[in-house]
Amino acid sequence: MLKAFKDLFRKKKTTSSKDNTAVLYDMVLLLEYVEKKIDHSPAGKKLNRSIQQFRTASNSQKLKEFPNLYLSIESFFKAQDAEKITTEASRFRNLLESRLIGISRHLEFQLLFKPESIQERILCFRILEELLLQAHKLNIDHEAITDFQFNLSDSDTMFSYKKQSLRIFEFLKQEVGEQVATSLFLNVYTDLFEKYHRFDAFASTLGILPSAVFEAEFIHTKSPKKLNKVYQKYIQKLQGDTTSLVQRMEEQQAEVDAYREDRFLKSKILETSLDAYFLFSADTRIKDWNRQAEKLFGWKHQEAIGRSILDFIDSDSLRERIKTELEAYQSTGTSNYINSRVEVSTNDRAGNTLLIEVAIRSIELNQQLLFSAFARDITPRIASEPVLTR
Repeated sequence: MLKAFKDLFRKKKTTSSKDNTAVLYDMVLLLEYVEKKIDHSPAGKKLNRSIQQFRTASNSQKLKEFPNLYLSIESFFKAQDAEKITTEASRFRNLLESRLIGISRHLEFQLLFKPESIQERILCFRILEELLLQAHKLNIDHEAITDFQFNLSDSDTMFSYKKQSLRIFEFLKQEVGEQVATSLFLNVYTDLFEKYHRFDAFASTLGILPSAVFEAEFIHTKSPKKLNKVYQKYIQKLQGDTTSLVQRMEEQQAEVDAYREDRFLKSKILETSLDAYFLFSADTRIKDWNRQAEKLFGWKHQEAIGRSILDFIDSDSLRERIKTELEAYQSTGTSNYINSRVEVSTNDRAGNTLLIEVAIRSIELNQQLLFSAFARDITPRIASEPVLTR
């Protein structure tokens, strides 16, 4: 009766102790190589601490934690490449794939070396797979679960995973109620978040979650900053995908539904962002304003929408600078403020001085130029720096 369902999960490959011994030896060689390349920058010191902590872990823990350490190392090298115009990240990857093949071919680490588009599909598949495994443990109709069996395929799309996710959620809601169904989704996603959040591709997995999951208090994690980075990656992906989705609306009604769902998810994600977020048009009119923006600047959503972003800047010089930068971008496509991160000083509604860090990105939607901005208050950090340096 449950044969088809059980067979789906019974065929997982196992890794031999011989393979593990080889990969642990390769890890030693890899870390020796990396330590020779680490500089004395804050990022280098932080990576070195992570490596030393990794060295003291048990062998089983090393196998579990290696993907996160690897991604930290690759990130460090990519940052070096950007600053020094070198190819250290490429040399690092080539070292793994040509000489340290114990790591690159290890079953648990193969995801690290696949293209991002394939990583997205594998991660979505693992979420759905784990949902079915957890559902099988509940006191429900196990025979009905077999209807959800599926296999990873090159033809899979994010939309197909979203469709499967919604089917599973509706089934669980009918069997055990919405609260239990939501909790199961949250628990599964939280566990996989802790393991895979460093993958850029993991941000796409937000797109397959039912909207009801976002209406609950979203995942509880010890690292809210990491969750916020995943949010922002997903928002950027949505903004890049929006134009192509709109163009296909009339042709594929099913994708229209997915687009609407993504828009709803985006609003939920923005509302739970740790940073202030606002969206404004080329003529500076505000089109979106999240809760954190309300807290930071003191203006309610309904008060901000439709007004000029310049109305909330009391400094004449800063107001003129922003106008100049926006005009420069629209005429030349370049600006010191757009598609970059800047620090500016302004006041909130109560007149308190704020030093904020703002990242503004340009978006073109339906031939309309828009600007999305994330802002955070760095006043406490700046105020503490003299104390820290004494």
